[in-house]
Amino acid sequence: MIFVLTILLASIWINCIRCQHRSHGLFRVPGYVHGLAHGGVPGGARPVVRDASPGLVAVDAAGGFALPAFVAGRSMLVDKARSQGIAALAVNRGRHFSALWWEVSSLLGGRAVLMFFSLCVVLRRRF
Repeated sequence: MIFVLTILLASIWINCIRCQHRSHGLFRVPGYVHGLAHGGVPGGARPVVRDASPGLVAVDAAGGFALPAFVAGRSMLVDKARSQGIAALAVNRGRHFSALWWEVSSLLGGRAVLMFFSLCVVLRRRF
Protein backbone atom coordinates (compact mmCIF):
# COMPACT_ATOMS: atom_id res chain seq x y z
CA MET A 1 0.00 0.00 0.00
CA ILE A 2 2.90 2.38 0.65
CA PHE A 3 3.85 2.04 -3.04
CA VAL A 4 0.30 3.03 -4.08
CA LEU A 5 0.43 6.01 -1.71
CA THR A 6 3.79 7.06 -3.15
CA ILE A 7 2.56 6.88 -6.77
CA LEU A 8 -0.63 8.78 -5.90
CA LEU A 9 1.19 11.57 -4.08
CA ALA A 10 3.88 11.83 -6.76
CA SER A 11 1.26 12.23 -9.51
CA ILE A 12 -0.54 14.89 -7.49
CA TRP A 13 2.68 16.79 -6.82
CA ILE A 14 3.65 16.64 -10.49
CA ASN A 15 0.27 18.11 -11.45
CA CYS A 16 0.71 20.82 -8.82
CA ILE A 17 4.08 21.77 -10.26
CA ARG A 18 2.66 21.70 -13.79
CA CYS A 19 -0.14 24.07 -12.71
CA GLN A 20 2.32 26.22 -10.72
CA HIS A 21 0.61 25.54 -7.40
CA ARG A 22 3.87 25.61 -5.50
CA SER A 23 2.33 25.48 -2.03
CA HIS A 24 0.50 22.25 -2.90
CA GLY A 25 3.35 20.33 -4.56
CA LEU A 26 6.80 19.34 -3.37
CA PHE A 27 6.40 21.83 -0.54
CA ARG A 28 4.29 19.13 1.19
CA VAL A 29 6.84 16.29 0.99
CA PRO A 30 8.50 16.96 4.38
CA GLY A 31 5.10 16.95 6.10
CA TYR A 32 4.10 13.61 4.60
CA VAL A 33 7.46 12.09 5.49
CA HIS A 34 7.19 13.44 9.03
CA GLY A 35 3.66 12.03 9.37
CA LEU A 36 4.85 8.60 8.29
CA ALA A 37 8.03 8.65 10.38
CA HIS A 38 6.87 10.43 13.54
CA GLY A 39 3.20 11.34 13.30
CA GLY A 40 1.65 7.93 13.76
CA VAL A 41 0.33 7.66 10.19
CA PRO A 42 0.46 4.04 9.01
CA GLY A 43 1.84 3.95 5.47
CA GLY A 44 0.10 0.64 4.82
CA ALA A 45 -3.38 1.84 5.77
CA ARG A 46 -6.03 0.48 3.40
CA PRO A 47 -9.16 2.61 3.00
CA VAL A 48 -12.47 0.75 3.28
CA VAL A 49 -15.33 2.13 1.19
CA ARG A 50 -18.91 1.64 2.35
CA ASP A 51 -22.16 2.44 0.57
CA ALA A 52 -23.76 4.19 3.56
CA SER A 53 -26.99 5.39 1.91
CA PRO A 54 -28.31 6.37 -1.54
CA GLY A 55 -26.46 9.70 -1.37
CA LEU A 56 -23.58 8.95 0.99
CA VAL A 57 -20.24 7.21 0.55
CA ALA A 58 -18.38 6.53 3.79
CA VAL A 59 -14.66 5.76 3.70
CA ASP A 60 -12.69 4.56 6.69
CA ALA A 61 -9.13 5.79 6.07
CA ALA A 62 -7.84 3.41 8.77
CA GLY A 63 -5.69 6.15 10.30
CA GLY A 64 -3.87 6.79 7.02
CA PHE A 65 -3.77 9.87 4.84
CA ALA A 66 -7.07 11.23 3.54
CA LEU A 67 -6.06 11.39 -0.14
CA PRO A 68 -6.03 7.61 -0.76
CA ALA A 69 -9.38 7.39 1.04
CA PHE A 70 -10.82 10.09 -1.23
CA VAL A 71 -9.51 8.29 -4.32
CA ALA A 72 -10.98 5.00 -3.07
CA GLY A 73 -14.47 6.52 -2.76
CA ARG A 74 -14.41 8.96 -5.67
CA SER A 75 -16.02 6.76 -8.36
CA MET A 76 -18.88 5.75 -6.05
CA LEU A 77 -19.36 9.43 -5.14
CA VAL A 78 -19.65 10.41 -8.81
CA ASP A 79 -22.08 7.55 -9.51
CA LYS A 80 -24.27 8.53 -6.56
CA ALA A 81 -24.27 12.21 -7.56
CA ARG A 82 -25.38 11.27 -11.08
CA SER A 83 -28.15 8.95 -9.88
CA GLN A 84 -29.38 10.96 -6.87
CA GLY A 85 -28.62 14.52 -7.94
CA ILE A 86 -26.60 15.06 -4.77
CA ALA A 87 -24.01 13.02 -2.90
CA ALA A 88 -21.48 13.28 -0.12
CA LEU A 89 -18.26 11.45 0.66
CA ALA A 90 -17.30 11.19 4.32
CA VAL A 91 -13.72 10.23 5.20
CA ASN A 92 -13.39 8.92 8.74
CA ARG A 93 -10.21 8.26 10.71
CA GLY A 94 -8.06 10.05 8.12
CA ARG A 95 -5.08 12.35 8.37
CA HIS A 96 -5.19 15.35 6.08
CA PHE A 97 -1.99 17.15 5.14
CA SER A 98 -2.74 19.11 2.02
CA ALA A 99 -5.08 21.68 0.62
CA LEU A 100 -8.25 20.37 -1.00
CA TRP A 101 -7.05 21.68 -4.37
CA TRP A 102 -6.43 18.28 -5.94
CA GLU A 103 -9.66 16.70 -4.73
CA VAL A 104 -11.74 19.56 -6.14
CA SER A 105 -9.80 19.62 -9.42
CA SER A 106 -10.22 15.87 -9.90
CA LEU A 107 -14.00 16.30 -9.92
CA LEU A 108 -14.23 19.41 -12.09
CA GLY A 109 -15.79 19.01 -15.49
CA GLY A 110 -18.65 16.95 -14.13
CA ARG A 111 -21.03 19.92 -14.32
CA ALA A 112 -21.60 19.85 -10.59
CA VAL A 113 -21.56 22.17 -7.63
CA LEU A 114 -18.77 21.09 -5.29
CA MET A 115 -18.36 21.77 -1.60
CA PHE A 116 -15.45 20.31 0.32
CA PHE A 117 -14.90 20.25 4.06
CA SER A 118 -11.98 18.70 5.88
CA LEU A 119 -12.75 17.31 9.31
CA CYS A 120 -9.81 14.92 9.40
CA VAL A 121 -7.03 15.15 11.91
CA VAL A 122 -4.75 17.82 10.51
CA LEU A 123 -1.03 17.18 10.60
CA ARG A 124 1.07 20.25 11.20
CA ARG A 125 4.81 20.26 11.02
CA ARG A 126 6.95 23.07 12.30
CA PHE A 127 9.82 23.95 10.02
